[in-house]
Amino acid sequence: LKTVNDDFGHDAGDKLLARASSLLKLAFGDYDIYRAGGDEFVVFCPEITNEKLDQHAAQLRSLADSTPDVSFAVGSVYVTGEYDIRTAMNAADELMYKDKQEYYRNHPEKDRRKCNNV
Repeated sequence: LKTVNDDFGHDAGDKLLARASSLLKLAFGDYDIYRAGGDEFVVFCPEITNEKLDQHAAQLRSLADSTPDVSFAVGSVYVTGEYDIRTAMNAADELMYKDKQEYYRNHPEKDRRKCNNV
C-alpha cells in the first residue's frame, strides 16, 4: 500500500484497498470484515469450525494469487469459549508476520524493504 500511495497517489491506494476488501468479501462472505488500519484487515468469524476457517483463508490466498496487484499475508487464529480478543489478535498478528516473511523469502524481488536498503 505504501508503495502505491507513494508512487501513484492516495486515490490509487484507496482503490487497492477496495480491491483487497472485495477479495476478503469473496473469501469470507457474510462474516464481519474490518479495516484495522493501513493495509491491515481483521475478519471475525463466530461459530465457525477450525477447518472452515482454514478453507476461507486458503480461498483468500487463491484469490490473491490470481490477482496481479493484491497480495495478503494471513494470520488466522481459532479460539473457542471465553477468550481475550487482544490476545487472539496479537497471536494472529504474529502469524501474519511469519506468513509475510515466508512470502518474501519465496519472492525476494517483491520485497521493497530490501530494494530501499541497496
